[in-house]
Amino acid sequence: MRRFVSLVVIALAAAGLAAGSAAAARTAGVTPGGTLRAFVEAAGKGDALRMWGLLSKQAQRRLGPDLARFRKGTAVELTEGVGAFARAGGYRVGLSDTLSKTWAIAVITGRRQVEGQTEDGAYGAALRGDRSTWRLELGGPVRLRILGPHPGEVVTAVGPQTAVEAKAPAAIEGAALYADGAPVDARSGGTSSRAVTFFGNAAAVTAKGVHFAAALAVTATEGSAVAWAFRLSPKR
Repeated sequence: MRRFVSLVVIALAAAGLAAGSAAAARTAGVTPGGTLRAFVEAAGKGDALRMWGLLSKQAQRRLGPDLARFRKGTAVELTEGVGAFARAGGYRVGLSDTLSKTWAIAVITGRRQVEGQTEDGAYGAALRGDRSTWRLELGGPVRLRILGPHPGEVVTAVGPQTAVEAKAPAAIEGAALYADGAPVDARSGGTSSRAVTFFGNAAAVTAKGVHFAAALAVTATEGSAVAWAFRLSPKR
């Protein structure tokens, strides 16, 4: 099996999504991380109109399909969930990576209160290029399942193996895995092109404390991302 990172680059290029300067020029002045930060701030204030405007057209159709329904439904969930990072304050953009002119990933990390408990967490999103900006791609058909380390887990091995399973109704054409914002040298395997597991050792995770991982997977037309926090407590 070839390294999944190489497969990702080949697949994205074959789909006409050339990475590099073309992507940067397309989104000049607006970064994936900046878009996600604006979305988190809007969620923290319960500003459904602002959140709606930062979603891709595809995400709007899925989560709306109009502002009124979005305001009463998903906007409430986002305000309670990702908005908690903004209300707690002190969060930061841990990852903002443009992979192609169509796809990017961004992650914020920080602390938030969940059911009265303060916890370390991370929130990641795929972003779709839209002319001169990026918009969040949420609620898509590409499903990501974290295999390890699990959210909140305490691991003892330096450079722990990080793994995510991706499933989609169409062939998965590319994926990327990160730890603490650095790309993971990943491999892939699975039962079909629509069910792929990608995994690798998180070389950036060496110090005791809180770390985060993130993943992105895309088909020819859809994409999703996930991020989560875990803790390293090395054995002595």
